[in-house]
Amino acid sequence: MKLQDAVVFTVALPILAPVAVIRTTYGLLKYMFKSKAYSALPAADGIFPMVSLFKPGRLEEVFLKMRNEDGEFPDLFSFGFYYNSDCAVAVCSADLVRHIYTNPNDFPKLPVSNRLLESFVGEGIVTSEGHKWKRDRKMLTPVFHFDSLTKGTPKIVRECLKLYGELDGRADHSGQVDSDALELFARLTMRIIIAYAFGDDMPAEPMNKAFEELFQPVEELFLYSFLFGPLWKLLPLSAAAQVRKAKVTIRKLVEERVMHALERKKRGESLFDDNNLLEGILLAAKEGEEKETVEEAISQGLTFLFAGHDTTSKLLSFTMDYLTRPENVHYQAELRQEAEVVFGDIEGFARADRSAVNKLVLCERVLLETLRLSPVAPILERQAAKDVRLGNTLIKAGTAVISPVYCTHRDGRYWKEPDTFYPHRFSDENSVGRKNFSFLPFGAGGRTCLGQKLSLLEARLILSSLLLKYDIVRLQEEAPKRVFAFVMAPTPFKVGLRRRDIE
Repeated sequence: MKLQDAVVFTVALPILAPVAVIRTTYGLLKYMFKSKAYSALPAADGIFPMVSLFKPGRLEEVFLKMRNEDGEFPDLFSFGFYYNSDCAVAVCSADLVRHIYTNPNDFPKLPVSNRLLESFVGEGIVTSEGHKWKRDRKMLTPVFHFDSLTKGTPKIVRECLKLYGELDGRADHSGQVDSDALELFARLTMRIIIAYAFGDDMPAEPMNKAFEELFQPVEELFLYSFLFGPLWKLLPLSAAAQVRKAKVTIRKLVEERVMHALERKKRGESLFDDNNLLEGILLAAKEGEEKETVEEAISQGLTFLFAGHDTTSKLLSFTMDYLTRPENVHYQAELRQEAEVVFGDIEGFARADRSAVNKLVLCERVLLETLRLSPVAPILERQAAKDVRLGNTLIKAGTAVISPVYCTHRDGRYWKEPDTFYPHRFSDENSVGRKNFSFLPFGAGGRTCLGQKLSLLEARLILSSLLLKYDIVRLQEEAPKRVFAFVMAPTPFKVGLRRRDIE
């Protein structure tokens, strides 16, 4: 514990201790009383299994333990005491998941989770509700339209080639450079998403650093939120100060960009030439709403960075793990062959357009299979708004209803050999008859991820060009573990990138 936090807790202990005790005691008593309704369900280990998911490797242990000898998960299982101070029920059945996400009035978003995420990114499209969400979606949809993705492709290509040049400068005499996979892709996807969201002249490195600092204390603040409720925001804790400082930096960067663009708008000049996120926000802004426009740009921009950069970088990191396993290395050669047919070589990639990306069929299947085995969003959360029946179980109002996507994606009822990395299961032929709502890499229902096409476009371009340029070498025998914090990430692991043009 940092000295600053020790002082805060010492001084505020007379207030914080009773608050924590009362909140925890009330929650546990409510849980003990209410959990009787779910006593007939199979149960995850421990009274508070959600907390254990933050520990590396525990997500697999907790969830896979619920699978029976036939490789199937129960339709429902009790998931203990949740951080909304209530019971949680996990839903693995694709049919029941469909019921939940096609009845949003009965199963709205989990408020406590939404509030915690909102403290990091503000009220963007991921956290907004009702009329504001509909307005946000209408405003942002053009950013992900076919034309926008087409215009955005050169940005992705440019940033890929720029990074490869930097890697070549760090390579040893054999042409190999070793890099932490998550760090490598986090840097690249951040550059891409900043250019896509705010334009080419937005500085990437200051934003990248601020973004990393913003989300670094998420586990710590999760605990404070559970123990102290909204009170934690009033405490001068180091983690909260770090979040505030990062948001100030981001605000300054975005505000400068917004105010410059608003001046151009007042003069009747064109805003941008690349149809980015910021342009969509500014075009929707009304006269005299500069302050509101800045706030909108910050919230939507942070959401865009979180959803677009964080998820894609982790998808690509998991892909590196699977493609460097001995039994899967042959897919590297197959992917490279496909990329050579589409682009020719890395110089041909420099001229890539969106129509070419659509020909990367195997590449997309590899990414989808990675998302099946290691979904970046392994848990979807809702809350029962009233007493409602799921299957044969009556779900009490206030219960957290979670959909462990990780389980549904590995359920033998829906997937043959569910633990095997087999991208061709996503071929047109093998996809016939697949159960609806058994594959949920981008969420479900009306709030399915708006940016999924951009994410897959970006990931296909990065993966195909990386394999045109390098052989990817595994540097550690043990596979990285999975750790959960808003999204699922691998623990740090290095890969070797060996240039193919050096003998």
